[in-house]
Amino acid sequence: MGLGAFIFTHSSTSFKENCSYAPPNPALGTDTFGWRGEENKRFTTRSAYRVLCPRVLENAHSSWRIIWALQVPQLVRVFMWLVLREALLTNVERTRRHMSTSSIYRLCNRDDEDVLHVLRGCQRPRSIWLSLLSPNVFPMFMSLPLEEWVLANINPHGSCSRDDPEWSVRFVVFCWLLWKRRCGLLLDDGYVDRGDFVAHGLKLASDFTDGIKSKDSLARMFCGAPIGNETFAEPPLEAVATMLHDLPCLL
Repeated sequence: MGLGAFIFTHSSTSFKENCSYAPPNPALGTDTFGWRGEENKRFTTRSAYRVLCPRVLENAHSSWRIIWALQVPQLVRVFMWLVLREALLTNVERTRRHMSTSSIYRLCNRDDEDVLHVLRGCQRPRSIWLSLLSPNVFPMFMSLPLEEWVLANINPHGSCSRDDPEWSVRFVVFCWLLWKRRCGLLLDDGYVDRGDFVAHGLKLASDFTDGIKSKDSLARMFCGAPIGNETFAEPPLEAVATMLHDLPCLL
């Protein structure tokens, strides 16, 4: 087979691409392997994940930008990021990691303890959300899968928050308090369940909102308002996320 026939037969894009590359030049030094995922050609796990799952990373960064815009302390933002990733150390997660032999939620001894059950599905959280939501929104609120549920409540244009500009702050505050309540009841012998749980959550959310409006820089910093050129456009570093993943409770 002649060269012309060979090129005609093997006229794929990759073949033409390879033919267009310049041959090795000894004057430029010894050839070495390089990883195209990084500018310095050095392989990293992070860049490999980016190459393999570009859409997942894009969605993750988009979700983080929504979480970062919440006017709450940074600790609460990171907590909501862990909720969105299903990274809280529930009994379902502990069982998956062979840290427990049972995935049952010990506060009700009826259903598996996953993130949604702790924050929404169990009887106590359900009654709290019922007292905060209008009857026409409640059925949808209780039926959404985890990621849609979180985004529908923290996104200003979400289906659960569009009629109330301050709902996103109240939502994340109550999620955070419900997780703290769960950890207190299971892990702290001296914990006392609050009788004024709803009133306490509403006041805390209001305090965060007032802190954002305050001219006091310390109050604004505590409540998460960006100061100067401070920006956190990306999710927490993997090491931080891993550390927080293993914490049973965020206080």
